[in-house]
Amino acid sequence: TPFQPIRFIHSLEFKVYNRWGNLVFESNDPLIQWDGKSSINNKNLNEGAYFYTCIVNEERLGGVVPNKNHLKGWIQIIR
Repeated sequence: TPFQPIRFIHSLEFKVYNRWGNLVFESNDPLIQWDGKSSINNKNLNEGAYFYTCIVNEERLGGVVPNKNHLKGWIQIIR
């Protein structure tokens, strides 16, 4: 889990793309729990580099707002 403990996080928009820019996984659950499988067909993704983006929606006094710092980077799958 990328966020420990999960306080003040309402939800998130976590997306993973393959090298061609196709969406292969997405989750709105703060626990994410991605195991390297596609959320489209639940099959293991091939080894390689995948790009991710993550927008965290925080609980604030004024309500739920997206964090200004969007997370993004690369994930390498090695089997």
